[in-house]
Amino acid sequence: GTDPNKEEDSPDYAVLPAVRFTLLNETIEEDNFIHSVLLESDKPVFGDVYYSISVLSNATTDGNDNDVTTVSNTVNFGGQTSAEIQISIRDDGEIEDIESLVIDLENTSDGSYRVGAVDQHILLIKDNDAFWTGTILSQGAETSFRMLVIENGNVTSGSIVSSADNGSGVIPDGEWNL
Repeated sequence: GTDPNKEEDSPDYAVLPAVRFTLLNETIEEDNFIHSVLLESDKPVFGDVYYSISVLSNATTDGNDNDVTTVSNTVNFGGQTSAEIQISIRDDGEIEDIESLVIDLENTSDGSYRVGAVDQHILLIKDNDAFWTGTILSQGAETSFRMLVIENGNVTSGSIVSSADNGSGVIPDGEWNL
């Protein structure tokens, strides 16, 4: 019953639904899956809620080798009090430092919601790939090795990438698959 062209008919800012993140931050492990970042509101929200994603460290969000992908920069609550931002996490099979993303809720110009107290979410993505070192004991002799361990989904693979020979050396034919 209100006229959106008349300022006096606009709802009071305090009565608008306050949209916020459920968690301030979270840490997940790199894998090929869709991660849901949870949002909540004190009242039902109708229409789109806007957000932006920025990279703090080590992650890429565009190109062919991206670490994370989002479908859009909006999420629709559909008249409910909760919603999820869907982020596709890519397991890239590379050894990396922790990837850090910041997701910020943004205000809207249509007056359908307001940003609540927890307006920023930090997502940390831990790498699941690593180098392992070890020693092979054979008939009283020791040989050290370095192994690359790659986890991709439910499959873990490894390859020996170097082996010490009296303190230094590389396997002549490159990697040995295990």
